[in-house]
Amino acid sequence: GNLKSVKEFMSEVRRQDLSMIDKSEMIICHIYPERASWGSAEELCLAEKTLKPTFISVDGGITKTPYWLLAMFDISCFYNNLDEIIVDLHKLNSGEKELNQKYWKILKDEYR
Repeated sequence: GNLKSVKEFMSEVRRQDLSMIDKSEMIICHIYPERASWGSAEELCLAEKTLKPTFISVDGGITKTPYWLLAMFDISCFYNNLDEIIVDLHKLNSGEKELNQKYWKILKDEYR
């Protein structure tokens, strides 16, 4: 294969993916700890750096979370599956669960 054309194609994919993370108000991610997924790792790094509310479902359960990710994010960001994330999002939306002010930046007083 032609590495130059692969590089050009993937550079555009990377630029678009990171742009989507930058524009997102929150991140929902499902990771497979046994697979190296370099794009997802970089996207999660950007989400953490910019303090995006991040919900990470770990294939096989949170006990399989890579240690590096545990160091990056608050433990409350990790879930055993996507269904748990959906339950938490409903709780956040209803007010049953409080928004973490480290990640959620609510500007209007009536929404705080």
